Amino acid sequence: EVTISRNEYMPEYHVDFDLEKYVEMLQDFKGALVVQTCFLRGEHNGVRIDNTTEEEVALWIKHIRKIKPRKTMIYAIERETPEKNLEKISLNELEQIAEPLRQLGFEVECYGK
Repeated sequence: EVTISRNEYMPEYHVDFDLEKYVEMLQDFKGALVVQTCFLRGEHNGVRIDNTTEEEVALWIKHIRKIKPRKTMIYAIERETPEKNLEKISLNELEQIAEPLRQLGFEVECYGK
């Protein structure tokens, strides 16, 4: 279970989220779904955020393999966000993230610049 505390990341939110349970629920669709994932890195309230690391991408791939969606779409932020310290991930980097899933036979579309 992942808990984001009020003081740690986002002072205005408190979120209890069980990722493993969520992945199990998505498996119930038996592939009849599209998974969309936004990759980003940067900083929010002084805390580093990066789901493009080798460790984060490996965990994402593990979950996609369990969910077995008919398609996976990955993208990066394109417009300005309220958080000015977020970086836009290049299309080239998104393609690199997608490649291991493609090698496993998954359909992956990448959107970015």
